[in-house]
Amino acid sequence: MRFIKLFFWALFSFLVLISMSMVSLADEYREVQASEILNQIEKGEDVNLTDCRIIGELNLSEIKLENVPNPKYNELKYNESLKSGYHYSEGYLEPHEVNITVIKSNIVIHNSIFENNLDFSNCLFTKAFSFAKVNCSSTANFRNTTFGDSAVFWGCAFGSFTDFSFTTFNNSANFGDSIFGNYASFKGSTFGDSSYFSEAAFGDSASFSESTFGDSAVFWGCVFGDSANFGDSTFGDSAFF
Repeated sequence: MRFIKLFFWALFSFLVLISMSMVSLADEYREVQASEILNQIEKGEDVNLTDCRIIGELNLSEIKLENVPNPKYNELKYNESLKSGYHYSEGYLEPHEVNITVIKSNIVIHNSIFENNLDFSNCLFTKAFSFAKVNCSSTANFRNTTFGDSAVFWGCAFGSFTDFSFTTFNNSANFGDSIFGNYASFKGSTFGDSSYFSEAAFGDSASFSESTFGDSAVFWGCVFGDSANFGDSTFGDSAFF
């Protein structure tokens, strides 16, 4: 197991360096402040970025948007666990989770780097969401978020804790070829359509416990550097491992 972890971390570091090099060599590579993106979302404008380095924390709680009741409030309310290291707040009800924030922007960010924390938690995305070859070096928080349309996270690199716990994917979800360098939580998530994790790599433990897969779930070619927990999960159709 130790050898597998060392091998994974060597592979992860190599792939991240390649990813960063490819971005830095892009013809139109430019820096974008996170506040600019937040301003677009607050105005309801679509976000379409390619070959960018995003500076500053992108936290949706910093802007004023429409709020609607959280459909998972009762589920979270009775699933409280204590904070413990990287497993902090799994199922723990925070006061702001009574309501969720509505995002009406179509968000497309490709071949880019987030320098700081990314917080898209407690949100409802009404349009398609696409991250392709995005490097998140810090924490990426999508906890208790609903994707009303398709959600693409293809070829992404998550260097720190990644939280998709209690997230709902109403349409297809694609995490193919993505790398999770640290603990990744999909605990209590709902996949209403097809979910793709083909060739994804998890460097630390990964939790899919108590999740629901409504259609096909594809984990073919995945690498798990530590434990993978699918306890109490439900698969509605086919599952490929």
